[in-house]
Amino acid sequence: MHGLSEAHNVQFTEILNFFLDTEEGQQAWPKVQKLAGLNNPESNRQIKKYVMEAQRITLNLPIVRVAQESGTIEVKDSKTKAITKFSFEKGEKFVLQLVSRLLP
Repeated sequence: MHGLSEAHNVQFTEILNFFLDTEEGQQAWPKVQKLAGLNNPESNRQIKKYVMEAQRITLNLPIVRVAQESGTIEVKDSKTKAITKFSFEKGEKFVLQLVSRLLP
């Protein structure tokens, strides 16, 4: 298998969203770009620190599951209290995200 798994894709996207869509990330992004241009072991260590901090702040815990049987689940929206039903078939993949921070 080549490329990123579903969970890694989600994590990569969350890190990019942090740097591009949050005030804190936007302040750090020019520093990360400058470090990337240096392309040496020390700058790579610094970039790793920025990425690890972005992961900590935006931590989503993606959980990939495969349905063992067909069924339906109900999901309640925490803000609107609306309930949505989702039907699925045996063998379908799910990526569940447990968010560790409050979203706007």
